[in-house]
Amino acid sequence: MGILKDKYSIESIEGRSRLAKDMFDTINKLNSEIKKYEYLKKLADKLKVKEEILIAEFKRIFSKDSPSSERKSAPVTVSEEVPVSIAEKVLIKFMLTNRKAFSLIKKNLNVEDFGSSLGRRVVSYFLMNYSEEEELCSSKVLGEVSDKEIGSFVSRILIDDSVLLDKELFRSSMWQLRKKRMLAARSKLKEEIKEAETKGDSRRLRMLISKYGKINSEARNG
Repeated sequence: MGILKDKYSIESIEGRSRLAKDMFDTINKLNSEIKKYEYLKKLADKLKVKEEILIAEFKRIFSKDSPSSERKSAPVTVSEEVPVSIAEKVLIKFMLTNRKAFSLIKKNLNVEDFGSSLGRRVVSYFLMNYSEEEELCSSKVLGEVSDKEIGSFVSRILIDDSVLLDKELFRSSMWQLRKKRMLAARSKLKEEIKEAETKGDSRRLRMLISKYGKINSEARNG
C-alpha cells in the first residue's frame, strides 16, 4: 500500500481506482477468505470508499463469470457476506441518537430481521447492553465497546452524512425490514399449508390459513 501510494495519487478517482486494482491482485493471492474480507475492509477505509462497493468490484473482477477476467480462481467467499443495507444503517444510527427510536426498534423488530451479520451483531450489542430508558451517548458507546469491528462501524456511521436522520426514512426502513420478515413467514406458511393439505390435517390447516390471513392483512395495512 505504501509503495502504491507513491505511484498513484489517492486524491484522484483514477488514482484510487488503479491502486485498488493493484491491491486486489495481492489480496486475491491470500488462501484465507476471511483474510481477504478483512483486507478489503482495510483497503476501503484507507481509500475512503464504501466497503460494499469495493467488495462488489473485487467480486466482479475475480468472478468466474466475469468476461474481462482470465483468472481461474473460484469466486471468493467474501462476496457472500451481506453488506449492511442503507435501511439497517438508518435504523442503527437512530438507535444511537434517539431514545424513542431505540424503543420502537426493540418493540417492532428482531435481531434476525437485520440481513447483514454485522448489523445483527451491532443491534444485538445495543439491546443486550442498553435499555430504552437511558439516553444513548455515542461517545459512551465507543468508550465501552470492546469489539473493534462494532466500534469501527459505529464510528463510521456517526460521521456518514449519507445516512440521514430523517423520520420518514426511519419509518420506511422499519417497514422494509418488517415486510421482509413477513414475506419469509408467508413463504414458510405456504409450505406448511401444502403439507397439512397433503396429510389431510384439517385442524392444522385452518390454523395455518388463519395465520396466513393475518400476515396478509398486516402487509396490506403497513
